[in-house]
Amino acid sequence: MKLYTHPGASSLFVHILLREIGGPFDLEVVKVTKKVRPDGSGYRGVAPRGMVPLIEIGDGTDLTENMVIAQYIRDRAERVDLMPAAGTMERYRVMEWQSIVAAELHKSFVPPNWQISDEIS
Repeated sequence: MKLYTHPGASSLFVHILLREIGGPFDLEVVKVTKKVRPDGSGYRGVAPRGMVPLIEIGDGTDLTENMVIAQYIRDRAERVDLMPAAGTMERYRVMEWQSIVAAELHKSFVPPNWQISDEIS
């Protein structure tokens, strides 16, 4: 798998989840504001909407959107501690905190000295 991310963006949620499951993955940091990859090529060639997160699954399939990617990762990892059984209140409680992490937590984790106009020099 390969995760496309941007510092300070909501893709931090997926990055945390991938680290938690401990499986192998590649990480590519893109300039979302300019839609540019580190090699200078256009990010829209990978992600037509130009947004993160985007995950390449390895069979040519891509997924976007935090909660969709997270569900895929949790299902693949078969970790009931990350996602309890469907229909249980425990599952909905996990979904609550994961939504908070996906929507809010990343806002306080912008790297020091990060300049939005100069991302990824």
